[in-house]
Amino acid sequence: MSNLQPLPRVSILIPAYRCKNYIAQSLLSILHQERVRLQIIVVDDGSDDDQWSVICRLSRLANGHEFIPLRIQHQGYASAFNLALSKATCPYIARQDADDWSDTDRIIKEVTMLEKMQADICTCDMIIEYTDTRGGAVIHTGHMQPLRYIRPGNTFGPPAATVVARREVYEEVGGFSKEYEYSADGDWYFRALTCPYVWAHVPEALYHYRQHQGQLHRNKMALIQHEQSRRLHSAAILRCWNGDNRTGENKTGVGELD
Repeated sequence: MSNLQPLPRVSILIPAYRCKNYIAQSLLSILHQERVRLQIIVVDDGSDDDQWSVICRLSRLANGHEFIPLRIQHQGYASAFNLALSKATCPYIARQDADDWSDTDRIIKEVTMLEKMQADICTCDMIIEYTDTRGGAVIHTGHMQPLRYIRPGNTFGPPAATVVARREVYEEVGGFSKEYEYSADGDWYFRALTCPYVWAHVPEALYHYRQHQGQLHRNKMALIQHEQSRRLHSAAILRCWNGDNRTGENKTGVGELD
């Protein structure tokens, strides 16, 4: 009898809009993930560039993974993400933005940490990759600290794009809110923090976040909407993490992989 364990099954959700120059690198980094079986769900959000042809070409390189390419009329980031989420069937759900990329061991390391820490949500550190001459900058955030994350003006926390969560988390928290289109992942963070989930963190920079000129307006709007969502959810988060003399520190954590 074989002692081999089945590979973890993970759904990867990738909403994409006007990323023809970046999406090939993004998808190839997912297709090359090690020691996992993937369901890759890519939603072309009505791009008017050549992005769809790139997605279709790379879908033929699935190499045993399930690759689901979808194309819709332009509806926005949150709607595209939610469509991908509605198609996800795996026990774990991960994200990646279409202009970013991951190290080939990112997903397996986060899933392994989830299981090791018996956690519900896992994140990792990231590298900001600038498209000018500055090169890359490693961002070491550490694990989620809820009471710090909800401080006014604070946007520093584990990168939302790096989240790998159990399917049950999304079933309870839901998908992205179209009301917070520019900070949909930040708003999701705040809603998740109103629940007593266990958070884990891999203290390695496994995710590459591409910073480029086209993001400037979006980043400004994201800060505004981040603050709006923070104000809406702060009281509930305080009740969750301060109740019964509990603090965020004993419900979240960083582990070391063997």
